[in-house]
Amino acid sequence: MILLLLFLMQDCPVKHVALTLLDHASMESAYLASFRGIYHRDPTGVPGSGPDDTGYWLSTYDHYGRYSDGVCRAGWNAYTESRLRGLGGSSPEMGDQPALFLPSSIVLPVTPTNPVVAPPIVVPAPPVTFPISPTQLFDASLLHQQILALQQQLAQVDAHMTAIDVKFDAYEQNPPWLKKFLTNPAVLGVLSTVTAFGLCRAGGKC
Repeated sequence: MILLLLFLMQDCPVKHVALTLLDHASMESAYLASFRGIYHRDPTGVPGSGPDDTGYWLSTYDHYGRYSDGVCRAGWNAYTESRLRGLGGSSPEMGDQPALFLPSSIVLPVTPTNPVVAPPIVVPAPPVTFPISPTQLFDASLLHQQILALQQQLAQVDAHMTAIDVKFDAYEQNPPWLKKFLTNPAVLGVLSTVTAFGLCRAGGKC
């Protein structure tokens, strides 16, 4: 009878074997594995911040405690992981199962503090392709022919202008109207009369 009373007076008469070691390093490693697997980041560790309050979770489950089914359990397990998710109505029997996320299965990507930025890839511009060759764009022989034709036209214009100047000079030196005037009989008659009268006067015979 006394042994029975002593057994009932114990805080944890029925204990389940802990699924993890209860030292600080082991508990922290198990807690971080579950937190990273659920939230994909590291906890902030701020007290009173719920799932991020590392100290609360370690101090609550690093020793034996009675679950609602009367069985005492300790360490990190599937039940504590479900509580970390925010599932308050989890079955206490989950405490007999290991956590889903184990320390060896969670590896967070490491973000470098000074990431190396790759230099931009410069794609060279394609070479310019002309629809026709440069020699077709500029034909020196054709230009030479055009210059010769222009020089011939200028020479013809110059010759024509020279002919006009010759005729104009001849006209000034021997105008045709003067020849017609001097060879006109009527004009000659008048000139003869005037000349004779002038000679007469000059000789005092008139």
